[in-house]
Amino acid sequence: MKTSNKIVIFFFGALGGLLFGYDTGIIASALVYIKGDLQLTPIGEAWVVSGIILGAAIGAIGSGFLSDKVGRKKVVFIEAVIFTAGSLGCALSITATQLILFRFVLGLAVGGASALVPLYLSEMAPKEIRGALSALNQVMIITGIVMASIIGYILTSSADGWRIMLGLGVVPSIIMALGALMIPESPRWLIAKNKEAEARAVLLKTRSQTIAEEEIIEIKRVVALEDKGIREITDKWVRPLLWLGIFLAILQQFTGINAVVYFTPTILVGLGVAPADAILYNVGLGVVML
Repeated sequence: MKTSNKIVIFFFGALGGLLFGYDTGIIASALVYIKGDLQLTPIGEAWVVSGIILGAAIGAIGSGFLSDKVGRKKVVFIEAVIFTAGSLGCALSITATQLILFRFVLGLAVGGASALVPLYLSEMAPKEIRGALSALNQVMIITGIVMASIIGYILTSSADGWRIMLGLGVVPSIIMALGALMIPESPRWLIAKNKEAEARAVLLKTRSQTIAEEEIIEIKRVVALEDKGIREITDKWVRPLLWLGIFLAILQQFTGINAVVYFTPTILVGLGVAPADAILYNVGLGVVML
C-alpha cells in the first residue's frame, strides 16, 4: 500500500475542484477590465458572468450519465480538455458574444467537475478517510478562488491582463489531462461493469489485501441495490435525504455568496475604489472563505 499512489490519485482526482474555483473566481478580477475593452453593458456583464453558470447546470447533469456509461477516468480527461478549450477561447475572445460562448463551454466542465470530483474521490477513498477526502473537493474549490484573486491582483498592471487571467486556466487543466492518464478507474464503476479483477487491482494500490476484499464485497452489495436506477429516488428512505440535499443547496444560493464572489471588485470600483485596490480586497475575501 504505497503512500505515493494515494497522493497521485487524490491530487489529480481533486484537481477538477481547483479548476472549478479558478474559472469561477477569476472573472471577478477580469470583469473590471473586460467591461471597458469589450464595451459591456450591465446586461452584458451579467451574461459574461452567468454564462458559466448556465453551462455548469448542463454539465453537472451530463457528466453523471456519461461517467456511468464510459467511466469516471475518461470523463475526467474529457473535462480537462473542455477546461483547456474554454480557457483558451475566453482569453482569445474579441467580442462579448464570443466570451459568453466560451464561458458557457467552461461551465460544462465546471458543472461536470462539481458532480464528478466528489464522486470519484468518495469511490477511491478508503473508509477511514472518505469523509475528509470528500471535503477536499470544497477546499480545492476555495483554493482555486483564492489563487484567482491573487493572480488577478498580480496582473492588474499588465497589458491585456484580463486575457492572461482567463488564459492561465490552461495550466492546471493540462496538468489535469495528463493526470487523467495516470489515475485508475473507479473500482465501483469497474465492478458495476463486471470487471472485478481490475477493480481489485485498483483497490490494492491504496489498501491492504484484506481490506480490498472486504470492500469488493461491500461494493457488490451497493451495486446490486443501485440496479433500480433512477427509480431508487422514489423509495421512502431516500426521499427525506433527497429533499434535505435540495433544500441545503437552495439555501446556499440564497445567501448570495456567488454574487459576492463574482462582483465584489466591480462594486468597489463603482464606489470609487481603484481597480488594483478593489482586486486586492477581493484577495482578502477569498482568504476568509478558505
